[in-house]
Amino acid sequence: MIPHKGKETWEHYIVKCLVAKKLHDLGREVCVELDLGSKVFDVFDITNGIVYEVQSQMTRGLIQLKKDKYSKYGEVKDIKFIPLINFNPDDS
Repeated sequence: MIPHKGKETWEHYIVKCLVAKKLHDLGREVCVELDLGSKVFDVFDITNGIVYEVQSQMTRGLIQLKKDKYSKYGEVKDIKFIPLINFNPDDS
């Protein structure tokens, strides 16, 4: 089971679960909410060294900041950003 953190939206949580499930189905070893003390990765594909981050704001500055932070971890070979688009079915 993947724990839901009270600070994240349900949309964020569901997308994170879907990414982890897809990677698992592809035979990858996956860790969700990998806590490294100063940073928590949303989904980490241990098999390939890829971090998947679900983001609601995809600014160049934020992406670069995360890339700079993650480069400190030797196991991280790549970072994939997954845009979170808020969908409200009540909007028409």
